[in-house]
Amino acid sequence: MSTQQHGGLKKKNRDTWYYLELLGCARYLAQQTGTFTGHNVVAVVTGHQKLLTAPLPTAIQQIKTLSEQEGVTIETVIDFNRKWKSILQQQGKG
Repeated sequence: MSTQQHGGLKKKNRDTWYYLELLGCARYLAQQTGTFTGHNVVAVVTGHQKLLTAPLPTAIQQIKTLSEQEGVTIETVIDFNRKWKSILQQQGKG
């Protein structure tokens, strides 16, 4: 999606624009780690299911797929908490 098209979304479809901005920032942070090792390096934690459930608009789905390939994971707050609580308990720290 070109910058001009992306900018036009801000007025037309604010939710889509916010999601594209959020995922763009997450991708930027993931890329700052240097060489991608195949592990998730940035977590987008959300209280909404909108980024997790289909169908997503094409532009969002494309950026989401690229983001996930670059080490970004998108999870609900509940799933993120459950996952880390489990990991800490396995390590005897929770």
